[in-house]
Amino acid sequence: STWGVLSMAGKGPAPAQSPARPPRLDTASGSTDGAPLATPLIRTPVVDAPLAANVNPFLFDTPMSSYERVKVVLASVTIAPIRLVLLLVVLILMYIIAKIALIGVARSHTVPLSPLRVRLMAPLPWLSRLALFICGYYWITERGVRAPAREAPIIVAASHTGPIEGFYFMARCMPAVLSTDENRNTPLLGLLLRAAQTIFVDRKTPTPRHEALEHIRERAEHPDAWPQTLVFPEGLCTNRKALVTFKKGAFVPQVPVQPVALAYPYRHFNFCSLATGPSTGYLIWRCLCQLVNY
Repeated sequence: STWGVLSMAGKGPAPAQSPARPPRLDTASGSTDGAPLATPLIRTPVVDAPLAANVNPFLFDTPMSSYERVKVVLASVTIAPIRLVLLLVVLILMYIIAKIALIGVARSHTVPLSPLRVRLMAPLPWLSRLALFICGYYWITERGVRAPAREAPIIVAASHTGPIEGFYFMARCMPAVLSTDENRNTPLLGLLLRAAQTIFVDRKTPTPRHEALEHIRERAEHPDAWPQTLVFPEGLCTNRKALVTFKKGAFVPQVPVQPVALAYPYRHFNFCSLATGPSTGYLIWRCLCQLVNY
């Protein structure tokens, strides 16, 4: 993952950068001199038309090759069952911790969790990293520095491919996530999202979406009370071949955001949970059958 560098609004021009380092971008004002604009400035890279026409970000692009079939068969009777048992143990521990910490908390709470409840959930980031390790994500390379909540109350991450990013961010900084309301009732996932003080959005009606924008704005204005808000601005999962149109929710409060670029240099298996792709069970089992995941 690559954590973008922020330049705070009103602090003057960004310092000169060496050619080897990326330029600083004032994500609050969209300018380099700190002067606020009416709306944030988003610069989009120019892509050749033939390349854009041939890229399909919603296509599952790693079907089983002959090598993969042999590997999956062998791993299914060796390392995959062991990984599955260990993963279930870790997930059960996470469920128990989150369940205890949320005793007496309403399903739709609009106030921050108390410091005691937050301390009870301190093991969750460690267990999230352990879950990734069990799944074969032994090394995760990071570039850049994560900004504290006071400097960047909102994290904007792309591309979104599935649950792996959720475990990574929970292990890294345990932010509150912007998620669809359907996930609230999902076993285990719904409880962990509630523990992370998630903002749930009902996409079917416009009123809850406006309420979600107000929640994002309110939390951005009180970074000491709330954790950072994680937003996947694409709003859906892709195979990372291309970025799709960003939704405006993360940029409505017009506060500094920290961009995070997620990359998976995979070789044989691309874990992407697509609406037209394989089932979640298929993806998890192939993930457990990989010797190393990237």
